[in-house]
Amino acid sequence: MAAPPARRVLPRSLTFFISIISMIVLVNTPAPGIVISALFGQKVGESIGASLRGLTRDLFLLLLVSLYFELVRSHMQAKTLSTIEQDLSDLKIQVRDVLPERATSMAMESADPREMLKRAAQRLFKSTKEIESVVSQIASPKTPYDEVTVELRTLEANEKTVSVFMSIGLEAELTNVHLGVTKGAEYTTALSTSSFGFFDIISIPSDMDLKTIQKYLQARIKLYHKDDSGRFQELRFIPVPRAEQATLLSPPTGMTHDDFIVFRLPKGTVLTGTQKVRAEYKFDINYDEHFLYWYADRPMFLRQITVDANSVALVSGHKVRFQLFVADSESSIVDIHDSRLSMKLDKWLLDGHGVAAIW
Repeated sequence: MAAPPARRVLPRSLTFFISIISMIVLVNTPAPGIVISALFGQKVGESIGASLRGLTRDLFLLLLVSLYFELVRSHMQAKTLSTIEQDLSDLKIQVRDVLPERATSMAMESADPREMLKRAAQRLFKSTKEIESVVSQIASPKTPYDEVTVELRTLEANEKTVSVFMSIGLEAELTNVHLGVTKGAEYTTALSTSSFGFFDIISIPSDMDLKTIQKYLQARIKLYHKDDSGRFQELRFIPVPRAEQATLLSPPTGMTHDDFIVFRLPKGTVLTGTQKVRAEYKFDINYDEHFLYWYADRPMFLRQITVDANSVALVSGHKVRFQLFVADSESSIVDIHDSRLSMKLDKWLLDGHGVAAIW
């Protein structure tokens, strides 16, 4: 069944003006007098007709005033509508410009960083192993370190033993700080790549006994924490008992709890948020290993690294050589004087980047 046609309704302002005009026309005709005369007599009709004709001027003034206010109202409405239209137009432009950027930002905030890296790596590499390697290097599960400075310095040295001082300063979000100690490069790498979040790993000579060296190391490893006043306060490491170590972490594949020891900060030490810390270690290595090295075990922004091996050069009788394992090291400021290297990097390093001093 077809819907009835819509009725056209005149605007109220137009209806009002038509009524006023009709009334002006009506009172200026004999019709009102005739009607009144027929009902109440000729004299009354003539009197009422004369009175109505006197209303013409008032009705005309009312018409003019109404027209004026209608024009003003129409003008204001038109101006308001124009302003609204302009605002809507500006809003559309803003939405058009901002929405894609905001949508991209929201997508990036909600997306998994590893998945985003994987998609980017797929455009550069074909092999799945290559892609996974790149992703694991950049999106490491370990807490990244910022504003890192490293100093390695050989102290007393002879043809059997070299004493080493190491300092590393950094900024990072730290809660629990654990330091691992093990023997040899193989075990050092295994601990470093384990899922446990070690702050750092110290490697000692393979012929040294871990239990014997525990007290020796405890007096030679320190952590300095920058407090709210801007001063560095010393926090000493304490050894983790064997029973507690067994519940703290599982040894990496190929290792047992006898192959490493763990140090931690005293109980009750609370670190929250981004912290500025500096760790200092003193330990020994065998001279016949013929090298001293440091490498990043996670993504970190390295400001500067200094390696001073002059005491070893005095024993060996020749200068120490330095091998850099840093991407784009040619663009870095490298100063090598005698057997001392100072390199200003200001670059992000990935796991495995570092430097070795060879004698």
